[in-house]
Amino acid sequence: MALVGLGWMFWSYTPGRGIQTYYYIFMPFGYAAFFGVGMAIGTLSAYRQVTGEVPRIHQWIARHPLACWGGALAALLLYFPRFLGPTDGSVGTWGATADHMVEYVLFFVFGTLAVLPLTVPELSHRALNPILNNRTLANVGRYSYGVYLWNVPVMYLYFHRGRLFGNTPLGMNDVPPHMALPEVLWFSVYCFGVTAMMTWLSWNLVEHPAIKLRTRFGAPKSALELGYSQLTPTTG
Repeated sequence: MALVGLGWMFWSYTPGRGIQTYYYIFMPFGYAAFFGVGMAIGTLSAYRQVTGEVPRIHQWIARHPLACWGGALAALLLYFPRFLGPTDGSVGTWGATADHMVEYVLFFVFGTLAVLPLTVPELSHRALNPILNNRTLANVGRYSYGVYLWNVPVMYLYFHRGRLFGNTPLGMNDVPPHMALPEVLWFSVYCFGVTAMMTWLSWNLVEHPAIKLRTRFGAPKSALELGYSQLTPTTG
């Protein structure tokens, strides 16, 4: 599926697509690589839950806990100058195609390496344990879905100057290809603050009451609620 995603994005950004590129890149095929790696990570967790065996990749991550996050940080640092400096954000040229493909690969590498260690229960490191075992940070997980839902509308409002409705939708060309550092800082503060506020409201007004209804009707606990407490993993 990773090859499908890469192939689709390459085809979408080739010069022949022109302005229609922006219709193609948001189709499900463009996210195939991310869907594929997500299903692979989920399959590994399901495998160990059913068999009680620890996959080799989980064993390796447990022995080298900083390797994945170091790689994710490297991918992020490679992308960051592109966010601050000029980049060929247009379409219709092979330079733009290469530019967007580099961006896609960096996002894919960052997302995969950042998430994968969090699925390994044995992960332990004296420098990481105070962070991983912090109850406040652990509770952040309950708000993650709200962050996922609200961050795009919040950014939309910023680039559309606060107009949510109208006859002219926000297009990709309305987003500046790069921003000066002061605007980057203001944009970050704005997105974090407004997204946090909307996430808190949606959790307390919608998600948490819905969870209470779920338990009231006697629904079984989810895999996330059960965790790995019932497993006795092997190291073979």
